[in-house]
Amino acid sequence: MAAAPAPTRHAGLRPTRLGGTFLILTLLTLIGCINYSLSLGYLITFLLAGIWIVTAAYLLRAARAVQVRVTPRLARWPARSPATACSLKPFPAQPAGSPLLPP
Repeated sequence: MAAAPAPTRHAGLRPTRLGGTFLILTLLTLIGCINYSLSLGYLITFLLAGIWIVTAAYLLRAARAVQVRVTPRLARWPARSPATACSLKPFPAQPAGSPLLPP
């Protein structure tokens, strides 16, 4: 039987397609502001980039704090039908110690 991987404190997050598009459009706006010397454009560009960075930081902080505990319901399963990678079995998941959800 293979050992379960050890839990890590590293939660790596990648932007969604919409978040990546937002970042690319923000960079294109920055290039346009540099090209045309738009002072108000710099303000809007760095405001949008700052919002993107702060949102990502809050999301990363929240994702690191979430713990999920999965417990199988063995009473429902017959002894001859173990849970495998190809079978669909119900596993209730409970958030444990999440600062986002009330206790």
